[in-house]
Order: sequence, then structure tokens, then C-alpha cells
Amino acid sequence: MRVDIFNNENDLAIITKWYEQRGLEPIEARFLGQGFIVKDYAAVFVYATGTPICLLENLITNKNANAELRDEAIDLLVTTVTNFLKLKSCELIKAQSTIDVVTKRALDKHGFEQSREKYVILTKRLS
Repeated sequence: MRVDIFNNENDLAIITKWYEQRGLEPIEARFLGQGFIVKDYAAVFVYATGTPICLLENLITNKNANAELRDEAIDLLVTTVTNFLKLKSCELIKAQSTIDVVTKRALDKHGFEQSREKYVILTKRLS
């Protein structure tokens, strides 16, 4: 199992299928950040902010993959991306999730801290 750099040409159709498996609307390619993928299992995207803060977003997994291997892939992605961001001088990773299992994994396995504030995520499409 290995982490590869996400390639829109080769990998977009794969994650689009994963979104559809989960009844979710796929993210448009133009909105995806720097991506990382473990083929057949999971992908995640990083957004640079021009500051020492980086955003980790759009974690998606293959619902039909073996659960244990999928979990291993998620852990490998988070560890690899964390190391990559350290090399890029990122000092703080921000991530958000509405999925309890994802939050628990980030807290228990990967050293994330949970904000005490309750946030509402606001978006506004400009085009």
C-alpha cells in the first residue's frame, strides 16, 4: 500500500465513483487542492493558505473496499500528508468533519485537538 499524488486525469473518475457510492455530490475538479490517494481505498486534499496554516479537506474513501485495508489507507494518508506539510513549513493543520469516526481517529491516532467552539461552516459561491 502506498500514497500517490492525486492526478485529475487518472484519479478523478475513481473518487467521483466513491462520492456516488456514498450518495454524495462529487467535488468539482477545479475545487480540489493538492491531492493524495491510496489507490482503491482513500483520498484526501490539502489547501495551502499562504500562511503557516494548511487545510486538510475532502477525505473520501471507497465504501466497497475491505474495511481494515481502508482504515490502514486512511492512517497512511494522514501520516504521509502530515509529514509532507511539515516539509512545506506548515505549522498548523486545520480539518473539519461531521463524521464521529473520522473525528475520533484524528484525535486518538493522529494527534489532532478538538476546538471547544461549535462552528457553522459558511460557504458562498461567487460564480
